[in-house]
Amino acid sequence: MSSNQKTKTSSTPSSSGTELEKVKKHIDILDGREKEVIVGRFGLDLKKEKTQREIAKELGISRSYVSRIEKRALMKMFYEF
Repeated sequence: MSSNQKTKTSSTPSSSGTELEKVKKHIDILDGREKEVIVGRFGLDLKKEKTQREIAKELGISRSYVSRIEKRALMKMFYEF
C-alpha cells in the first residue's frame, strides 16, 4: 500500500463517534507538545490532518523529532486503552 493510500484510509471518519471521544478522553495524559503533535497529525481539532513537516515548521523543531514525539505519544495512549 502506498503512503498516499494510507493517508486516504486514515482520514476516513471512524465508524463511531465513541472512538473519537475515547481518544479525546485519553489525550489528557499527554504533555503539551505531544498533544499538539497528535491533534495536528490526526486532525482532532476538526481541521485537516497535517504532515510531520508542517508540524515541525510550526513548532520550530525537526521533522524527525516530531516523528519521535508522535511515536512516544501514541505508545502512551495505546497503553492507556
